[in-house]
Amino acid sequence: MRRIASFVYHRIDDNVFETCIKSLRSVSGCDVIVYTDNTPKDLRRQFNKQYKIEWRNVNPILMRGQRAVFKVLATNELAEVQPEGTQIIISDVDVYFLKDPFEAFDKTFDLGITGRSYDYWIPINGGLYFYRMSERLVRFLDYMSKEVDEPTWGAYVKFQREHNHFRFGKDWSRGQDFLNVCWRYRDEVKDVFHVKVRDLGPSYNFCPGVDVVGLDEAKRQVVNAYKQKSAHVLHLKSMLKELVYENVFELAVTKHPKGHCNWEAVGK
Repeated sequence: MRRIASFVYHRIDDNVFETCIKSLRSVSGCDVIVYTDNTPKDLRRQFNKQYKIEWRNVNPILMRGQRAVFKVLATNELAEVQPEGTQIIISDVDVYFLKDPFEAFDKTFDLGITGRSYDYWIPINGGLYFYRMSERLVRFLDYMSKEVDEPTWGAYVKFQREHNHFRFGKDWSRGQDFLNVCWRYRDEVKDVFHVKVRDLGPSYNFCPGVDVVGLDEAKRQVVNAYKQKSAHVLHLKSMLKELVYENVFELAVTKHPKGHCNWEAVGK
C-alpha cells in the first residue's frame, strides 16, 4: 500500500520547509511529492539526496494569483491515478511532524479533515487533509476540482459570499472553504458521493489561534504540545513560525537567517 505526503512549495526558503520535511522523515518513510514553481535545481537535488523527495516542477504561471486552486487541482490529479487504498496527506509546509501522520488512517473515512482545538467561525483548518483512495473518492475529487476552480454548488457559493472570500479570486481560501462546506454538509456528501467525511481532530493539525488567544499563549500551547507529544502535527501558522528560531524543536533547521529571501545563497 502506497503512502504519499504531498506539498506545494512556493516561498523562498526560510528554513520552515526543510524543518517540515526533516521532521516528517523522522516519523515516516512515506513517499514525498513536492510541487514547486521556483525552487532552484541545485537545491532540489540537495533536498532529494537528503530527504528523498520527488519534485514536480511547474510553470510559475500556474500558481500566479491562484495558488489555492493550483494546490487542489494538482494534488487531486495526483490522487486520482493512485491505486485503491492509497493513503495521501495534503499538507502545508509550515508544519512540524511529531508522530506518524498516517496513523490517522486507523480510523474509517474517505476524506479526513482536521477541526480546530477552539471555537472559530471557520471550524476546519485546511492546512492538512487526508484521502483514502477509492473509485467513489475519485468521483468526488473530480467534482471538488471543478468546484474549487469555478464554484457552482449553492452551499459553497453562499459560504464564500457570506465571508466575502470571492475577493481573493483563486488564491488563499478556495480549498479551505470547500472543506468547511463539505464538513457542514457531510450527510449530503455521503448520500450523493458515498464519501465519508471525518473530522480527525486537532491532533493532526494543532494550530492555536494567534488571533484568538494572542501570540504568547499560542506559542506556549505549541511548546507544551511539543514537549508532551500530545499532537501528531504542529501547524506553525503565521507568527508561530518564529518558534523555529527559538531553540524549541530538536529538528529545526536554521541554516540561514530568519526572513531569508535569497535563493542563490541557499543553494550554495
